[in-house]
Amino acid sequence: MSFKIPLFDLNYDTAEENAVINTLHSKWISMGENVAQAKHGVRFAIPIHRRTHSSYS
Repeated sequence: MSFKIPLFDLNYDTAEENAVINTLHSKWISMGENVAQAKHGVRFAIPIHRRTHSSYS
């Protein structure tokens, strides 16, 4: 599939890029200090939930 019209324009700078790289290098992508810091710095977010627990009840 080849898209001709971009869906959106990415808007980030080297600070965000370095934060992602540092998090990947730390190998703590789902919990840890970087996640705690990110939660406090976010004004707007969309929660993502897999609902895996409901399949076991």
